Amino acid sequence: MHQQLLQLNKALRQHYVLILSVAYIATLPLYIGEILTTDAAYIFGKYINYLHIRVTLRFLLGTILLGAILWQNKAFLKEWAKKYRFFITSGILFLLYASIIPFVNGALTTMSNFSALYTASISNLFFTIVNLIAVVCATIQVLQSAQRYHGKIAGTLATSLALQGLFAVNQFLAKGPWLPNVHTWTGQPAVFTSNAFWGITEYFRIYGTTPHPNILATILCFFLVIIFFLAIPKTYKVAIAAGIILLILGTLSRVGIAASICVTALYLTRHWTDKLTVKYLKLAVPLIVSSIYLLPLLLSHIPIAFSALPFLESRRIIATLYNELLTNTPLLFAHGTGFVLSIPTLLATSKELPTSIIWGNQILAEPPHNIAQLLLVEFGIIGTGLISLIVYASAALVEIRKIPKWIILSLFLLLLLWGSFDHLLVY
Repeated sequence: MHQQLLQLNKALRQHYVLILSVAYIATLPLYIGEILTTDAAYIFGKYINYLHIRVTLRFLLGTILLGAILWQNKAFLKEWAKKYRFFITSGILFLLYASIIPFVNGALTTMSNFSALYTASISNLFFTIVNLIAVVCATIQVLQSAQRYHGKIAGTLATSLALQGLFAVNQFLAKGPWLPNVHTWTGQPAVFTSNAFWGITEYFRIYGTTPHPNILATILCFFLVIIFFLAIPKTYKVAIAAGIILLILGTLSRVGIAASICVTALYLTRHWTDKLTVKYLKLAVPLIVSSIYLLPLLLSHIPIAFSALPFLESRRIIATLYNELLTNTPLLFAHGTGFVLSIPTLLATSKELPTSIIWGNQILAEPPHNIAQLLLVEFGIIGTGLISLIVYASAALVEIRKIPKWIILSLFLLLLLWGSFDHLLVY
């Protein structure tokens, strides 16, 4: 027993970064956390869950992971500071800029709870940046891990999926949250249900331990990419992949279903896609970016209503509202509203917009459901430019040639689909 404990201690000391990385990825669907304050969340009598401040288990794990990576490479910190100077400088400039934006947003500075809105903006921006960096670092650690650890990685992800399946089955049977008191602690309102209409029939959507079915579908598609990558027995891989796809079907996320089909097709045709050169992969980037940027413009100019596709109709109206917001307020196009402050800005200026903010029987208090439009609205053209510099600098740090081409294409595909039709903001 003593010898086994010594071996375990040795393994933990040698592979603690990989262990933390796998644990972080496995907890992506677990929105366990504590809401610290809701002072900024009530805007004109409506509760906006993007604006509460909540510390999550995922954020804490991400912070520990990044600290462990820095500790593991502490001897190279000075060398990193020189090598990644452009990345660090761009990041600092962006943070300074993002901290100033709310003060020049005239629609917000006159609100009585402006200080609470500012605190929510800066806090959520910090949490989001930490989580984004942690996701990238954790993914790289898994992709670079030795094959002898792939079985344990798959087992950890399978455990996480089993928990989602348990919640999903009980949510489906109850047609609502399962264990609402526990679920509320994860940030999900106990009375929340999310139904989908296919034609005239209404269906209940599962969401596991996430705030929304679309978020669960996004994480599941990411899990699917990792499971396909891992060198594990074929039967084991097919079983886990089938479970993931079944859960995605339960979310009734149209984008998630399309993405899972495309990811599976890319994996099955990997022998052909891996023949692509880096030059062709780089050509995909401007095509994806331009497609995402053009979509809200195209949607807002479509004159007909998608009566059979209400999800697309609502996105068309949201895109139109924010296009009008930017057009009516040119300064917003320059500097933006501030992170997670697009909704209060829209509500404060809605009477000045030609398009009604009311759709059906509800107020469309939603952020832009397109990542390009979201960046332009919340950070303006200046902030979007700084983010582009950061992304460019980040891409230069990743050794693309060592990553299988089908994985790169799969991640590009997920960016294209969710970047075009959703936002995946903090909750």
